[in-house]
Amino acid sequence: MTETTGKSDASLEEIEAEIQRRLQASDAIMAKATGNRRGSRSVAEPVVATNMVSLAAGKIRKLLGHRLKEPVPGKPVQSFAFPVIQWDAWITLHHLAKEPLKLNQDDSIPVRWMKPLESRLIPMPDWLGIDANQPARHVAALELLRSIDCVQVRKSRSYDVEYLLTAAAREILKEDWDTFRKRCLRSRLLSILDPGADHLPDACGHHISHLQWTIRIDGPLRGLGQILSRRVLECLPAEGVVERAAVVEAFQGSDPFLPQQGKGWEGRSINATVEEFLERLPPHESLALLGEALIHPVLFGILETGFDAQGNFTLAISPDGRAFLGLEHAQAPLSERHAHLTPAYDLVFGHPDPQALAWCSLFIEATGNDHGIVGKLSAASIQRALALGVENPQVLAILDSVLAARLPENVRATMDGWSQRARPVLVTEGFVLACPEESVATTLERMAKGQAQRLSSLHLLISDKKLLATLRKKAADQGILL
Repeated sequence: MTETTGKSDASLEEIEAEIQRRLQASDAIMAKATGNRRGSRSVAEPVVATNMVSLAAGKIRKLLGHRLKEPVPGKPVQSFAFPVIQWDAWITLHHLAKEPLKLNQDDSIPVRWMKPLESRLIPMPDWLGIDANQPARHVAALELLRSIDCVQVRKSRSYDVEYLLTAAAREILKEDWDTFRKRCLRSRLLSILDPGADHLPDACGHHISHLQWTIRIDGPLRGLGQILSRRVLECLPAEGVVERAAVVEAFQGSDPFLPQQGKGWEGRSINATVEEFLERLPPHESLALLGEALIHPVLFGILETGFDAQGNFTLAISPDGRAFLGLEHAQAPLSERHAHLTPAYDLVFGHPDPQALAWCSLFIEATGNDHGIVGKLSAASIQRALALGVENPQVLAILDSVLAARLPENVRATMDGWSQRARPVLVTEGFVLACPEESVATTLERMAKGQAQRLSSLHLLISDKKLLATLRKKAADQGILL
């Protein structure tokens, strides 16, 4: 998502012009979303990432909550809005840099490849209703990495599928965790929240394609992605927390078509226009489509899901989600601080708190997922966090938000020592130029225009074979034999 530039309150004419521009460029994407079938071994081309433009912010504010009745705001006992998919993609990206991924013959991910990542996946609460097993999470992470041009897929003649890093990924690996997390918000996977994007997420496209057996749309599907996006926004609460049942009810169609069993084929299907399609969906199909539309906003931490004291599931737009959608920041309630970090480096929770556990799992050795001792701070856990861009100040900020008492001084001092000793050894592939004189090295460094790394007064390192060829030609003109 682009930064707000002060034009969030654009005129309706500007908004509609932007929507029309996007509609004109969406036909190919819509055909892809609705034409693919599950189970195919073919590898689809990645979708070009787009930004949620600031022009859409005013439109979003007008759409939110439009279909919701006046529900009593829920007060969740527990809630969860961690950016799960970004973190999974982040650790997957680093692992791919060490070992490319080659799928099994049945297109599954090899257990050997996943094994080193088991301890790095943050715990997800089982009440989310999301498939949280490790293979499913890595599939979603790879999908995100492809959407932001970090991963390319290579398929051999023997139909072996291999995931490799792109050139852009090498630069992204140098970023820290927060920078990468913000970069992921530009993924097309979140276009379901953009009322100006006529794009169907793949899961929604597959589901709608399946529904064409009973509810056939006359003509092309152009415009359906935008209609779905508007419907999703109209069913999300503009403020506060609501029961998810209210969102489900608001999303359902006003005139559902229920096929007549035992009748002829003419009673088992119906024709509908694009505009009528969502209104004719049966309740169970409507619920399935809503779940597929919201899966990525939930996994990105844009939506906050939980349950209240009566056991009712709740839904809200998280603080990160409000910033992403260009909305005013709501006053977040102060959460109870119940955790303690003992002088023996044990992290103790006073009660279940999946949100706090997820954040703390970035830098602790997790041993539990409920309450009591849930993890331990160690040199290895701090070093793994640092290697993935979670710096010491961020660790201290997370601890400060959950600890009921001050961080023990011995723990703070030890953490500083661990951080100092965690400086990584940098490994760079390339060509070392050993120069006879320092003046020659200086001349070559100037010719490389910032693409050569000075190792010593006589040695340079370059990583690009094309640059080496260019330097040879330029050096020869200066009388330098390279």
